[in-house]
Amino acid sequence: MNPLSSDLASGDSIGDVQPNEYDATRKDTHLVEAAVATDHRVLSADGRVRDKFVRLAEVIPEIGPVLWDDPTKTPGLDWVREGLPNRAALRLRP
Repeated sequence: MNPLSSDLASGDSIGDVQPNEYDATRKDTHLVEAAVATDHRVLSADGRVRDKFVRLAEVIPEIGPVLWDDPTKTPGLDWVREGLPNRAALRLRP
């Protein structure tokens, strides 16, 4: 189990993310886990859950380098067209 899964499974508050917010992050945890294991990129239209992962990245440094953008919006489409370059502004923890 990776640090993100084990921290979420604990049922305790993580940083300022409360246990009642975990359901929102659990459904997308696999995206962050896969990104950490591969190229650190996530394309998802769920900005609210991204915000929760940003908060989690403050206390789970392993997910900080993950780049996350919304492919349904122009900046996200441009990022895809450019080959998903490493952009600090897209990191969960710049």
